[in-house]
Amino acid sequence: MLEADKDGCFVALKHLHAAYHKKLSADAAEMTFQILRKKQVPLTVLKRAVVLAVESERLLPRVATLLAYCDKARAGMTNRQLPAPEGSPEKDAVEWCRLCDDTGFEPFFCVGREHGMDLDAIGPYYNQRKYEVRECRSAKPHFPHTWVRACECRPTNPVYLKNHPPKAPTFSGTPESGRL
Repeated sequence: MLEADKDGCFVALKHLHAAYHKKLSADAAEMTFQILRKKQVPLTVLKRAVVLAVESERLLPRVATLLAYCDKARAGMTNRQLPAPEGSPEKDAVEWCRLCDDTGFEPFFCVGREHGMDLDAIGPYYNQRKYEVRECRSAKPHFPHTWVRACECRPTNPVYLKNHPPKAPTFSGTPESGRL
């Protein structure tokens, strides 16, 4: 991280602290910046580490934990796969599930309860995509809307599994498992 990245680092740290409803002091920001600079953490890796920390930490992470997330983010960014060559089966993949279009979510359309069905309002839904008309679980009066549920093809759909690999079980939610 260079001196020119200082503002970007401060913004990322402010976002991290704001996610936990904490204020970031200027001294803490400067200290964290100097540590990240000494460890040669690029700004793009720091931004990804902040996202990872917010997604998995319950409390505001310490600097050591943030560095562990930087290592995790750096490893994730360097292990990207090269694009598939022309003529390979991955490049010529076809749609596996026609219900969910390999997204893992099966779309439905609810006509609502105790409200009139306005065909002008729901027309765009039918024009964009084919939705199966099915009532949602809500018992309260409501207007027509779209909703989704997990598609049954998820465990066996290779396209979905490639984009959403199953998560390995973890002992703890933090990178350093020995922390109390």
